[in-house]
Amino acid sequence: MSRSAKIWLVAATLLVVIGAVTVAAVMTVNHGSLAVLDTRTEKTYTVSEDFDKISIRSFSEDIAFVHTDDSESRVVCFTDKNTSCDVNVNDGTLVINIDNIKKWYENISFSSGSQRITVYLPKAAYTSLLIDGSAGDVTVPDNVSFGDVDISVSTGDVTIRSDVPGAIKIMLSTGETDISGITAGNIRIKTSTGKIRITDTVCFGMTDITVTTGDVTVDGFTGGELISGGNTGDITLVDACFSGDISVERSTGDVKLRRFDAANISIKTTTGTVKGDILSPKIFLTETSTGNIRVPRSTSGGKCKITTSTGDIIIE
Repeated sequence: MSRSAKIWLVAATLLVVIGAVTVAAVMTVNHGSLAVLDTRTEKTYTVSEDFDKISIRSFSEDIAFVHTDDSESRVVCFTDKNTSCDVNVNDGTLVINIDNIKKWYENISFSSGSQRITVYLPKAAYTSLLIDGSAGDVTVPDNVSFGDVDISVSTGDVTIRSDVPGAIKIMLSTGETDISGITAGNIRIKTSTGKIRITDTVCFGMTDITVTTGDVTVDGFTGGELISGGNTGDITLVDACFSGDISVERSTGDVKLRRFDAANISIKTTTGTVKGDILSPKIFLTETSTGNIRVPRSTSGGKCKITTSTGDIIIE
């Protein structure tokens, strides 16, 4: 080993030792807790101006909305003391901007909990919600609704419990999506890694679901049309009926149908089994390279085209 490499190795070892001693000292003084190093602070912003839209740009905060009986809106930012939180109303839009103004080494902390933004809203309905975040969960409760919802988060979970008369658009890199008990005009979800679950929902228009890696579950659903593409992961459609056509494609993953129906059905998998039951008669067009095929014989109804490379096709 060269002399310079030895020097760097010794220096790195000393830094690790110093860090460990510092942490141990803090925990000793604080009775075994690192909470004393928690640099988060809470700031409350009262919003007296009227607004109908909400736009949020966040850094690493969880975002939640709460209906309040107060006459004014409030924004509570529970963030690091070195995080900038800007709240204002611009042309009828509540704009919340969170900026990370820390140096890179200040991002190394022993904070004992997550940072969050809570928006208290006096009205029950708003025109639109736009969120652009790096990391953090987003929760929309059942007592605050938005005409359109557009959420883009790199890492985080999205939960929606509120009706959206217009369009829901959710874009995630890593995270889970959970939509339940709502009605919507259109739904579009795209995620790279994460599960998608939609339950007890009515979507009058198009439902478009794309996932690179992750399972999709649609349970208790009434919709217009469905398009779903994915690389790796199962898709399960239970008690789901579509008045229009559906198209499902998977590279690796099973397609599971239970008490399912649509006007016309197109399913294609590379490696995966297609299995389940369809509620109304269909004219079946099936093909598989290696697998068993068992489908009903029918000369009436819409078309049901199922193609697999490796996998069985079993429909009742």
